[in-house]
Amino acid sequence: MENTTNLLKQVIEEGHVKFHAYDEFSDIEVIERGSLGAVYKATWNDHGMIVALKSKFIKKEGNSKTDTQLLDKFINDMKLHKKVDYHPNILQFYGISQGIKV
Repeated sequence: MENTTNLLKQVIEEGHVKFHAYDEFSDIEVIERGSLGAVYKATWNDHGMIVALKSKFIKKEGNSKTDTQLLDKFINDMKLHKKVDYHPNILQFYGISQGIKV
């Protein structure tokens, strides 16, 4: 888990992934909630866009195998998004945020 967390911090610091403060979003509504995460509809204030926010429920301690697998999958998904700059059938990835509490 620690290596995954460090990798996530590194890709943000190196500019591979943009970090967005959670207060950039408003009018947040739950679309779907599951045991591992949730999807929200929100307005991205600075851009006037309706966006989907996808969250993962990861414990702060992050010691569980499931948490590690979720972060590993997230990082793999980011790598795939980086390879496909734009495709009409793939949602655009704008970056990550932290502290979603709706």
